[in-house]
Amino acid sequence: MFIVLFTINFISFIVYIPLLYLCSIYWILKTVHYSTDFSVSELKPYGDFDHTPEGASLYVVCKFYIIGHTFQKAYLNSFSMVYKLLNF
Repeated sequence: MFIVLFTINFISFIVYIPLLYLCSIYWILKTVHYSTDFSVSELKPYGDFDHTPEGASLYVVCKFYIIGHTFQKAYLNSFSMVYKLLNF
């Protein structure tokens, strides 16, 4: 089981790094749009991420884990990174 989970985490980490940089570019562009457009009231990440449904199969649980571990973590960490960088 350790080898399987290690492989899944390693593959998701390989996908996570480019996603982090792409999401960082996204947040920088959103910040530029926010600073030029006065109709935007605030800049924040969306919080309606999918959660694993109750009674889901093992495939669905693994799918939600991999998506949550890669995309959602990269999305939120890039927002935090850009926010802290601009706040500094």
